[in-house]
Amino acid sequence: MMPGQLPVFPLNTVLFPGAPLPLHIFEQRYRTMIGACLEMVEPSFAVMLIREGDEVVEDAATHQVIGRPVVPHEVGTIAKIVQADRLSDGRFQLVCIGTRRVRLQRMVQREPYLVAELAPLDDDEPAEAAAALAALATRVRGLAAELLVTIAQSQTLEGALRPETLDALAAAIPTEAAELSYFVTRMLAAASAAEKQAILAATSARERLRLEMPLVEREQRLRRQLLELARTPISPTISRPSLN
Repeated sequence: MMPGQLPVFPLNTVLFPGAPLPLHIFEQRYRTMIGACLEMVEPSFAVMLIREGDEVVEDAATHQVIGRPVVPHEVGTIAKIVQADRLSDGRFQLVCIGTRRVRLQRMVQREPYLVAELAPLDDDEPAEAAAALAALATRVRGLAAELLVTIAQSQTLEGALRPETLDALAAAIPTEAAELSYFVTRMLAAASAAEKQAILAATSARERLRLEMPLVEREQRLRRQLLELARTPISPTISRPSLN
């Protein structure tokens, strides 16, 4: 591949820098793609959310592509392959990590898999907004810390965590604004793909954090509601409706 050109893997998921991505590669064209990637000095490809078309459109018997052609969003993330296990039947089990955001410039190949010319997508953070960005990051980090505790409580269903566990959870949250804006997205289980794509395409950490704040608050409300439901004892007595 020439510099600036990489295979594109369209998926119904949004990958962010720093996030892990396990993949099971079974379609023939993507087996071919991964084989080509593994020959690179740094095996990698671009993950882009599907805007139109179908994620799985290959006939299992003939390996012919069927269904609607895939049209990806323009902004995605480079996925670096950090572990690749090839199975006896040719399938791959991959572990990837998101590295940097890219913008699709043009398609240079469509068969047997997509290849695109990509340009790095860097933040454009106004220098005069540094103080506002720091304050916003502090606010979002506090909300994220509260959400992490709620998530941990919902997993234990005990409602009481040891102080050292709470300290470890808080310490895991980044303090730097850009890193924080990517970290927070891993906690947004209720966020839609469209909401996550909007965050990924944002051109500054400040914009990403502003988009994330209401989503973190919504996630906290939903998690607390589920936690309360889980803690509510269920009566063993089932009352029958009156027949009168």
